[in-house]
Amino acid sequence: MNATVCSNMTSEQQYQLEDARDGKTYYIARLKDGHCWMTQNLDYESSDSVASEDNTRTGHESYGRYYGYNVISTVCPSSWSVPSVEQYRALITADTLTVSTVSQDPYYFQYGGLGMRTNTLNISGIGVKGVYFTSDTGSNGYNLKTFTFDSDSGIKIQDMGSGGPMTYASVRCIAK
Repeated sequence: MNATVCSNMTSEQQYQLEDARDGKTYYIARLKDGHCWMTQNLDYESSDSVASEDNTRTGHESYGRYYGYNVISTVCPSSWSVPSVEQYRALITADTLTVSTVSQDPYYFQYGGLGMRTNTLNISGIGVKGVYFTSDTGSNGYNLKTFTFDSDSGIKIQDMGSGGPMTYASVRCIAK
């Protein structure tokens, strides 16, 4: 997946790229923050990933996979990375995002309400909450700061705390 195509894209123009690791395709778009984002959840099977409950959807509707914290630095395709807290904040600020925008606009996280999963297979928030890992280290030393949106508490960036290492969350990738 060559991120150089992003330099030629205009704002909110969509393009589809193939992940050379497994042949899956992902929609990307240059969003209002000026960065090129994957507009769907990553669905790459890694050493510490778990399929979502309904992983039969394909294309833009794919729910993707849940990922453990220990693969965050390596799970995105070459020339892509897991976004930082600052990159999520820039996206929120550039477009004055609301939960409604995030959950309904196909350029953002329309199919992202996958919630989160624990290592004991408990799932919470499907359909109402999106939990995405960031590349930033949380207060407990793990990569467990998350970008979260839900209908009750809005959009926030939070530290997963002591329970974080047992949390599996979705991943979106941003072009380097």
